[in-house]
Amino acid sequence: MNEAGETIEAIVLAAGAGARFGGGKLTGMVKFDAEETLRLIERERVQWVNFVPTMMHRIWALPEEVRNRYDVSSLQIVFHMAA
Repeated sequence: MNEAGETIEAIVLAAGAGARFGGGKLTGMVKFDAEETLRLIERERVQWVNFVPTMMHRIWALPEEVRNRYDVSSLQIVFHMAA
């Protein structure tokens, strides 16, 4: 792993250009799914995520036992933005 780290993007690919051009790895999703996002964060050891409020709401709406099933300790930065 390099300094740029692992990033997950469920948004327009151009927004992930910084990670790709900085030598990092970009994990993309065709369609956002809250539990799949947590699974990818765990599997890929994602360090940065970029979510809009609807995505965060869907993750928090998962049952607590589902949210706690995944190790997301690799996360260093969670961007939470809206237009």
